Amino acid sequence: MDQLSISDIDYLALGCRIKSARKRLGLTQAQLAQAAQLATNNISNIERGQKRVSLGKLVQIANVLGVGVDELLCDSLVSGEKIYEKRTDSLLEDLSRDEREYAMRMLEYTIRCMQGYSIHRVGNRN
Repeated sequence: MDQLSISDIDYLALGCRIKSARKRLGLTQAQLAQAAQLATNNISNIERGQKRVSLGKLVQIANVLGVGVDELLCDSLVSGEKIYEKRTDSLLEDLSRDEREYAMRMLEYTIRCMQGYSIHRVGNRN
């Protein structure tokens, strides 16, 4: 199995996941920083992907946010796809059959739009 190096970690995606989890809890950067025993500017820099975070600090942040480190790093993990599956299942489990069908149609439409955007955007780079 290939080993993951520090350069393989997507710090911008990691920061976005931390920010998203923080906002879900209704925490400010200052509140997260205080609870995780970090400086507020560190949280800001981490959320913007401007600062690499040590494993120890990442665990502190994850514990405050009530999420697993694997969820925060899923963009960099080989097994990260399972995180997406768990999140999708979690989102859909309380919906009725009709609501799930509607949600799946919306997801399919969104994916088609994203793929079209990506193709269009790549085509305009020349």
